[in-house]
Amino acid sequence: MPKKTKKEKIIAQLRRKLETTVNYQLPELVKTPETKPVLITENNLGLILGDLHKTFFLAGLAISLEFIIYWFSELGGSKLLKFLPMFK
Repeated sequence: MPKKTKKEKIIAQLRRKLETTVNYQLPELVKTPETKPVLITENNLGLILGDLHKTFFLAGLAISLEFIIYWFSELGGSKLLKFLPMFK
């Protein structure tokens, strides 16, 4: 293996110094993170409303499915529409 040149030694020394300074600085940044309050902008408001619409839709779908399962289990398949006046 050939010997390192003077430039390679200097580069290796600088790389080691950089690694040690980065290793010492990272824990300080992690220990004291600054949190900033989030402002509600039009973009954020649109995302929030979209999520609410999806949530209400899925909740309504789940409740509807529960009613359907109840009607099938309690009333049976043939008596399913007996609660409507036109099928009595």
